[in-house]
Amino acid sequence: MKNHVISVCGVAGSGKTAFSKAISKATGYPLIELGKIVAKPGLHASYDDSRQTLAIDPQRLLESISPITKPAILDGVFSHLMRPTHVIVLLCEPTTLFFRLEKRGYPKKKIMENIEAQHLGTLTIESIEACANVLELDSTSGAGLQDALEWMRMGGVKLLEKDWDEAFMRLLVDRP
Repeated sequence: MKNHVISVCGVAGSGKTAFSKAISKATGYPLIELGKIVAKPGLHASYDDSRQTLAIDPQRLLESISPITKPAILDGVFSHLMRPTHVIVLLCEPTTLFFRLEKRGYPKKKIMENIEAQHLGTLTIESIEACANVLELDSTSGAGLQDALEWMRMGGVKLLEKDWDEAFMRLLVDRP
């Protein structure tokens, strides 16, 4: 493998951290946990009380970690905005994602915001706009580390589209 800077992104609860640690171990690339970095003063614009999250300033964050001159794994929902060479977007079946976030104590509004963002492909679209090498992986039962490693060895480019329209609609109608 070449000197890749790999972004692992996905909505909250998609399995980013576990997958990032696994791919970091498998490749020997250092792991950069952007969530920990952005929590530092000056690297986020504010705290959004209504959404219970930090309002990220991607440009400030990028400047704080740039330049990345060696291979690395970038872990974070906004990691695809950090000029990676490859992006892995983790997706999770909507009902499973709902229960993962509920278990974490997320309010229903925030849970649905994350599920809707995933369904609309927000991170996938942003990733495609930011990087030529984008791969979607189903993380419902644990993401496919071997698939990602093979994708990296082959140079990237492949994009898997996961279709959970039916599960998304059931969740909107039947809300657990």
